[in-house]
Amino acid sequence: MKYVVLLLASFVSAHAANAAPMFFTDKALFDVAAGPQTTLDFEGEAPVNAAVLFTPSVTFGSVTFRSQTISQSVGIGGPLANITGSPFDSTVLFANSGTLLIADIAEGTPSFSANFGTLNTAAPNARITLSLSGGGTEQFSFNGPDLAPGEAGFFIGVTSDIPIVSVFYESSGGFEALDNFSIAAVQAVPVPAAGLLFPGALAGYAWVARRKKRRVSL
Repeated sequence: MKYVVLLLASFVSAHAANAAPMFFTDKALFDVAAGPQTTLDFEGEAPVNAAVLFTPSVTFGSVTFRSQTISQSVGIGGPLANITGSPFDSTVLFANSGTLLIADIAEGTPSFSANFGTLNTAAPNARITLSLSGGGTEQFSFNGPDLAPGEAGFFIGVTSDIPIVSVFYESSGGFEALDNFSIAAVQAVPVPAAGLLFPGALAGYAWVARRKKRRVSL
């Protein structure tokens, strides 16, 4: 009975630790909570005055961006690209068709952030949906600005105990776009000192074995 109680307590504490994802609209607070991030700013991925389209997706490292279906495209537009009739402040990634922009993150991430907006009009009724490892989902709704000159987009950052595997961004504005997409930086796993010494230990063992063999042969 004692072991059953202990196992139950461990199960409850483990699940209590997996709190719901936390959404941030303040970048400074997010940076403190999330720690080091790797950021995609898309600069240099398209000409300054043009857009480059990708069907059905484009991949940067562990992140793949796509639109609603495999027949639709995503694009990267330079700050002077005449996509919807007006320039914007920086190079951005956008959904060229449909009303959905998706980021799939290989192996998941405990945190992500981006500046969200549209290239067309302000984006009322915008929504972020997170797909979590194991099948759960979380949503966050907001009224986002467009990415016209002087508009950096609507900052959203998320931290999660359960890895985030996909981010879905949809709005009523069309031409959903994002910039400065970041995920948790991959931390190098240090090799224990014992692991580093292990080959030396094998070499020493082999030397001793040779000495013993030599003595026997004499």
